[in-house]
Amino acid sequence: FAAPVAGLFGLHAEALEDETRRRALFVLMLKVCEAWQEDADDACEDGALWRRFGATFQHRVLVFRDVLEFLVEDFDVETLFLRIEEAVERGFFNGFNTRVRELAATARAAGETAFVERLEGFLEGEARALAGYEAFDCERGLPRAQA
Repeated sequence: FAAPVAGLFGLHAEALEDETRRRALFVLMLKVCEAWQEDADDACEDGALWRRFGATFQHRVLVFRDVLEFLVEDFDVETLFLRIEEAVERGFFNGFNTRVRELAATARAAGETAFVERLEGFLEGEARALAGYEAFDCERGLPRAQA
């Protein structure tokens, strides 16, 4: 489901040659996934965390891209990571699923059925994924996004 973003994510990650940038991407990923904790960047080398949150991150980036394409005329996908970083700074991803539900209600009222179906599909998929990650998150004491 995340193939279009996986390519961008992979290219972005490959370009991060130094540890500082890699940690910055890791922190960004955790913030988008509502899993950020102080000093979490110390776990940057933990491959299990990259795998666990990488899929959620890519899924959320896809939805964020869809939202931008829906709301912003002439949205340029090349600036996607910049927009994500700006949204993180504004706290946009805090309570992300609630925001998606609110947008779905607004889109439904505007008759945007296809967009609403995409958003609802995202919410259903993320709820299933979060349930699957419950044991992993509990074992590591990670905060959980509310589906």
